[in-house]
Amino acid sequence: MQLFSRNKALIAVTLGALTALGACGDDVTVPVAPITPVTLSITPPSASMNVGESLNFAVQINGGSTTTPPTLQSCASSNAAVLTAAIQGTACRVTAVAAGNATVTATATTGQSAAASISVAAPAASISNLTLSPSTSNIAVNQTVTIVPNVQRAANAVTVTYAYTSSSASVATVTAAGVVTAVAPGVATITVTASGSGAGFSNATLTGAATVTVTALPQGITALNVQPASLAIALGQTAQLSAAATQPAGAAAAGITYGTSVPSVATVSATGLVTAVAPGTAVITVTATSAANTNFAAATLTQLVPVTVSPAAQVIISSLTDNGAVIDITNVAGQFEVNLQLQPNGQNVSSVQTFVCEQGEAQVACIARGPAAQQTFGSAGGQAGPIQLLINSAEFTTPNFATGADANTLYKNGLKTMIATVTTSPANSGISASNNLSQINFNNEDGWTIQWTQPTNRANSAAGITWYGGPTTPDALNPGSTSGLGSFVVVPVLYTPNRTIATATLGINGLACGLTILDSARPFAATYGEQARSTTTPAFRCNGAVSTTDGYVPAVTASVDNNNAAGPVANGGTILAATSIYTPISAAAISSPTFAGRYRQSLAFRPTTIYIPGDYEAPVVSSFD
Repeated sequence: MQLFSRNKALIAVTLGALTALGACGDDVTVPVAPITPVTLSITPPSASMNVGESLNFAVQINGGSTTTPPTLQSCASSNAAVLTAAIQGTACRVTAVAAGNATVTATATTGQSAAASISVAAPAASISNLTLSPSTSNIAVNQTVTIVPNVQRAANAVTVTYAYTSSSASVATVTAAGVVTAVAPGVATITVTASGSGAGFSNATLTGAATVTVTALPQGITALNVQPASLAIALGQTAQLSAAATQPAGAAAAGITYGTSVPSVATVSATGLVTAVAPGTAVITVTATSAANTNFAAATLTQLVPVTVSPAAQVIISSLTDNGAVIDITNVAGQFEVNLQLQPNGQNVSSVQTFVCEQGEAQVACIARGPAAQQTFGSAGGQAGPIQLLINSAEFTTPNFATGADANTLYKNGLKTMIATVTTSPANSGISASNNLSQINFNNEDGWTIQWTQPTNRANSAAGITWYGGPTTPDALNPGSTSGLGSFVVVPVLYTPNRTIATATLGINGLACGLTILDSARPFAATYGEQARSTTTPAFRCNGAVSTTDGYVPAVTASVDNNNAAGPVANGGTILAATSIYTPISAAAISSPTFAGRYRQSLAFRPTTIYIPGDYEAPVVSSFD
């Protein structure tokens, strides 16, 4: 049951009930929830800015009516000469105009506000440290000297202009380029005004003065010869200037000094050695001075040498391909092509090379091991454009078949880093160009390589086929003759890191020459042939066997590695001559001008087939006796 008064509600009831009561004329009062006070916050509460900089100050408004919530109404600056402020979404966008202190105030539509204090720093001067070279000069009437100014720029984009004035044009005049001409004996002051400007920096004006003394006595220096007259050098390289002053007899010996207009581009030593520091242009000022004596006036002559520094030669790896098709860099096996783009930038490029580095290996250590592939150029240097180098990821060096040790594979499987570099000539410090990198994953299949020794005995059939083997040659003086036996040694070629082979099961494919043999001692080796009138027993007895023209093919039918897991096999099959599935690389090709230094000679290798260095046929009983 619900209890209520006709004048005042005593208990909250449902909206439906109130509606019904209102319809009956009852007076009901419903309590209203209070409005949460409005609060503002501005972030950051304080900041330091530079002239020209803009920054957003976030404004957070909490509380107020839920039906008409308060919003950001205005953003105001306490000093518009220092900074301006404007609404940007729910933030105040502030722009620093001039140095000083001011506040930005954010105000809500309900009247509440919050403020942040801001300090605006004056912009740095665009230029500083004006110097003049030479600062003092001694010249005769009608002689000239060039005043070269130099300032320190706040940034490379800063623009600098110079103006020159003479304190006494009757003694010496000066051009807009700073060339001073002696008019009459006396002393004149050349004032140089440097004006700098640039975005983000304040305009700056600096002045400097150089003293020019014009004498009536003959000058102690009549000419200055500097060679070369101009320089174009590559980044990081050096060039030597030579300077010689011509003097009359009796004049004080001249001294030579050197200066640079832009040391950030090119520096010069006290002996005239110019070093390229960064791409750009600079002017080297060479000054010859001679002291006065009783017969000759003090003399100063200058010569300007313009210097242009070119960027470093560049080479990039544009793609990695296999027979022109882009390879899957996560699964690389065998030979692939490294396609490069060379840009000499005016330098003489003597070679381009690529290196295969192990994951995490320092580049210095990787480069010290030597390039995986290299292209060398003649005296004219490499030209801009594409270059292709070949790398065999399955490359291995000639094994030691006497010991049977694992072949030395140049690259183990796993993630590698490809580096491309160029070498310039003359090079100031070896490889002088920048590199670029490419990540690649080698994934070659483990396999075998073989040394196969043919029997001494051989005979030619009517079909012109040479057959090797047969019984051993009877020899009373050499009863252990093995002239009818062949032999082979197999060596593991392993690309899996930290893997080696513990045992190998050897066999002869193609003919019934006995069962397989298990070999657990290095070298993994066996003999084969027919045992007849010999004290030597072959590992594989092929008595009475007649082969096809493909002959006997040694095989590794099974192997076990150092983790007691199945190792690689080599089932024989097609006999390979000195070729492979990779591009043949001969000594002649290596020494030819076209391919000089481009390839590293490697052994042929096929993971599932033993490499055989020659065309051998099987021993056949019917060919002998």
